[in-house]
Amino acid sequence: MNSLDQYTGTAGKKRLEKALKAHEMIAKNSAMARDFAKQAVVEEFADGATLLKQDAKDNDLYMIIDGEVAIEVNGNRVATTAAGAPVGELAIVDPKGGRSASVVAIKDTVVARISRPKFLTLAKKYPSVWSAIARHLARHVRRHNARFK
Repeated sequence: MNSLDQYTGTAGKKRLEKALKAHEMIAKNSAMARDFAKQAVVEEFADGATLLKQDAKDNDLYMIIDGEVAIEVNGNRVATTAAGAPVGELAIVDPKGGRSASVVAIKDTVVARISRPKFLTLAKKYPSVWSAIARHLARHVRRHNARFK
């Protein structure tokens, strides 16, 4: 069974819900995990594949379920992140700004992709997801600022 097959069918949806429940954006909320799983499109990216391209105008959120990715700005790797973290969250907050970085799989990676309109609908039901995004972005700022100490 390939990584993507694990998240298809009835048993796969349960696995996806479990993986999302452990995700930092969901924070162990079973109902939220179930609703996000219903709206998500599960996708797999091979090692070396680009998930997001810097300056692109798309605005989906990607929740990493399995694997690891590199965050690249102007072709320079600035960070890596893995299962349990979101990527593309800035485009949810500021959809007209364009992607601030490229995201490239550095291991085979499975994500749950949620379009901005579906995310906004879910956020009305689960407004705590905005706090999760704010905390995630705050960690980025602190990590960036630590480089200048």
